[in-house]
Parts: sequence; structure tokens; C-alpha cells
Amino acid sequence: MIIESPKDVHLRILHNANFKCVVDGNPKPVVEWLHNGKRLRGDDYVKIINDSLVYEQVWPPDDLGYYQCIALNKLGSIQASAKLFIYRQGKNLK
Repeated sequence: MIIESPKDVHLRILHNANFKCVVDGNPKPVVEWLHNGKRLRGDDYVKIINDSLVYEQVWPPDDLGYYQCIALNKLGSIQASAKLFIYRQGKNLK
């Protein structure tokens, strides 16, 4: 079960995006994150901490789009998503 879904994020270029996903279940679910349908793995810019996602120094067009939190256990899966909007000098870069 997803207790708290990620929310849309609006920010400027080179700021950090934070997507929170709080899950619970029995058995305890594993959380995976996807960006526009592709699985994210931690690296220098992407951190997955306590099932939440921190994306450092976002940059369009690569980082724009939808971020999905997927909670999985042996009984099934559930997902929630949010969108990242990036602005440059007040203009939405979509």
C-alpha cells in the first residue's frame, strides 16, 4: 500500500528534485523508481533514500517527465506517479 504518493515538483534548472513515496505492507514491499518508464538506479545525481528519490541538479530535457514509485511484494504491486516541471527565467520548459 502506498501511504504517501509523490507530488508534482516545479523548480528551476540545477535545483534538486525530491519525490517522497511512503509504503507499507506485509510482506514489506520493495520500492523501485522509474523515469518515463525506465528504471532508475542510484548514481552521482540520483539518490534513493528511505524509498524516496532525490534527483540532484535537474537539467532539461533529460530530467523532465514522469517519475513513478512502484511498491512490489509477492502479493503484487501498486504504483503512484508525479511529474517534474523545470523552469528557466520563469518559462516552463515542459
